[in-house]
Amino acid sequence: MEIMRRTRLSGIPTPAHHIRNVLTTVFTACILCTFGCNDLGVSLEPLSLSADGQLLQLTNSTEETLYYFIVPTALVSIIDWVPCREPESCPDRVPPYRTVSVAYESFWWLESGREYDDVTIYWWRLVSEGEGRYRDDRMQFTKIRIR
Repeated sequence: MEIMRRTRLSGIPTPAHHIRNVLTTVFTACILCTFGCNDLGVSLEPLSLSADGQLLQLTNSTEETLYYFIVPTALVSIIDWVPCREPESCPDRVPPYRTVSVAYESFWWLESGREYDDVTIYWWRLVSEGEGRYRDDRMQFTKIRIR
């Protein structure tokens, strides 16, 4: 018994130690590939974005309608807004498995003559609470350079 203890303390791996290292390596590789590999160009996010200088494209990869709000990143800390909670009256939405293109010239802040390089897109889904009431759920946001 004393010899086994010294062997472990001396850094010589035991068979159980070797099996554990192999399993840890395989498990880590599987996790990294599941969440990091994207060879097919498929986004793991519910809403993927792209910008080409003229259009901002929002692609919904879920079976639910996603609602969104676009704001210049520089204004995020000072703007006062609430998410739309009435599905019929929310103009900014991406239907399930669809792509919506938003022209830069339609951005509301251009009316003031200001242009920004980055925008923050907030998106959420609506969940029915019954009796025609909805609540926003799973709100997320991301930033994207548009110029």
